[in-house]
Parts: sequence; C-alpha cells; structure tokens
Amino acid sequence: MELKGVPAMKGSLNAVISTQRKGYRPPSLSESFAWSAENVLRATNNVSTTSLDLLVVQSPPISPQTTPPPPPQKKAQACTETKALNAILRFLFHITLISIFESVFFFYYVSSLEDNGINNTLGQLLDGVVSSCTNSTALSRNITNDLLSLFLNSTVIIAEGNNAYGARKVTNDRLYMRAWIYVGALSGLFALLTAVAVARKVHVKWKKLVLENLVLVAILGAYEYTFFSTIIFPYTPITGDEIARNAVYEFQGRCGLLTH
Repeated sequence: MELKGVPAMKGSLNAVISTQRKGYRPPSLSESFAWSAENVLRATNNVSTTSLDLLVVQSPPISPQTTPPPPPQKKAQACTETKALNAILRFLFHITLISIFESVFFFYYVSSLEDNGINNTLGQLLDGVVSSCTNSTALSRNITNDLLSLFLNSTVIIAEGNNAYGARKVTNDRLYMRAWIYVGALSGLFALLTAVAVARKVHVKWKKLVLENLVLVAILGAYEYTFFSTIIFPYTPITGDEIARNAVYEFQGRCGLLTH
C-alpha cells in the first residue's frame, strides 16, 4: 500500500509500472523487485543519502534458510561406525553358523565314526578267537575257562565296562552342553550388536550378510562331509593283528608268557 503513491522515476522501471500513470495496472509480486528501498527513497525525496546508506546497510538481503551440512568429522565418525559394525556383525554371524555346524557335525557324525572305528578294530581282533572257540569241544572250553579265570574275572570286567560307559556318557553329555553354550553365547553377542546397530540407526546390509555367510557355510559343510567320507573314514587305523602282536610282546616282556 505504501508503494502505490510513489511517482514514476524517469529512465527507470518505475516509469513503466508506477501507479501514478493513468491506465497502468499496479505492480504484481513478480515485478516487486522494481520497488526496492533505494528506489522508493529516491523517488519520495524524504530521506537523505546518509539515511539511505544506513537503510541499505541495516537491511541486508535475507537468504533462504537451509539446514547446515553436518561437520566432516561427524560424517567420518558415522562412516567408520557403519563399516566397523557391518564387519563385526558379518564375522559374528559367520562364526555362529560355523559353531552350529561343527557341533552338529561332530556329535552326530564324527563321534559315531570314531566309535565304529574302534569297535571294528576290536572286532577284527576277537573274530579269530571267537571263531576258534565255536569249533572247540566242551572239554577244551572248560580247560580254557579255568585257565582264563586265573587271570580274568568276567563279572568284574563287565561291571567296570558298565561304569566306564556311564562315566564316558556323562563326560560327553557335558561336552555336548558346553558346545551349545558356546553357540548361545555367540548368538547372544550377535543379537546384542544387532540391537546396537538398530538403536544407532546404522545401515546394515542384511541381505548380503545372510546370503554370503549361508553360501560360505554350505560350501564348508560340503567340503567337511566329503573330506570325512573320502579321507578319514576310509583311513585304516591300527589293525587287530597288530594289537594282538603288541599284546604278545607285553606278555613276553613283562610276564614271561607266550614265549613258545
């Protein structure tokens, strides 16, 4: 409203859009740049040049408000934190999957292979003795039994074997629980760091993390199974004949028996 009474200034844009000229429309918002403080003051001649200078100095142009960018140090810290958490989560997830695989693979596959290997070796040692006993007469069996009873007590041997089985089972069950405690600890640590990443809004590449580690563990599992099936399982341990020979050496050297 204050600008409507400003007369046209000769040689300026005000001469075109001034409202003091008949038939001309009032200036629109897009033309308001012509009505600057300097033009208004000069047109009205109501203030001095000094006042104009003060007005210009005291009225700096207003720049649009923008959000200042974060400091470079904070951006570097955020980038370092993101990389560190991604690397630790990827490593922990990999170790957790490996611990699960190793626990299942050992207690349900490797341990049975070891037990079967020992039983097969002892079976080869006893096969010859048992087969010779089946073809012996009752008299020879009684004589052999009397001789063996001087050195061996079957009742004591069976009881000790049962006790050893119970003690072995307790120990192995404790180891089994310990293995799964390790798995639980790793899983808990992974869950804790995941919660930290979510709370701090750290970008984690979950799809890459999960798929990459699942593929790696699958490849490792296939290799482990192949290695045990083709290398360890066919491996020939000490044979029954070798155990019998070593037993004869022991009797000969320490007891003076089986020298003929």
